[in-house]
Amino acid sequence: MKRLFLSTFIAFLAAQLMAQVTGVVIDSKTRKPLEFVNVYYDGKGYGEQTDEDGQFVIKEDSTWHELTVSTMGYERQVVKLSTFGKNKNLRIRLVPEGSNLKEVTVTTQEVVALTEDVALALEVDDAGMIASVALRRCHDVAF
Repeated sequence: MKRLFLSTFIAFLAAQLMAQVTGVVIDSKTRKPLEFVNVYYDGKGYGEQTDEDGQFVIKEDSTWHELTVSTMGYERQVVKLSTFGKNKNLRIRLVPEGSNLKEVTVTTQEVVALTEDVALALEVDDAGMIASVALRRCHDVAF
């Protein structure tokens, strides 16, 4: 009886130690793998990044039920995990965020590209070379 209990306990511990969530993160439009995407348990202080092929492997904990996937330029996604130990070969599609660039004005002195709340100002010298670059909030930019 003790041997059965001990064998069961060891098998349970081994499963806990080896449980991993695996998968790939891709662009929802192009279907191409995304590299260096953050894959983490929000609020748990543990995460990984995808490799150059969009692949990831992250440890699994039976008390953590959601995996957060995020990277710059894409909408953050929260993935609900299924039964413990059954989260293999996930295929996560990230949706690109829209960028709302407004009109770009080019003169010999300045180039200004606006998003909704940020302006990029470039000073151009007489030879057409960039002399300086400044990022400003839109309320700081004079037109």
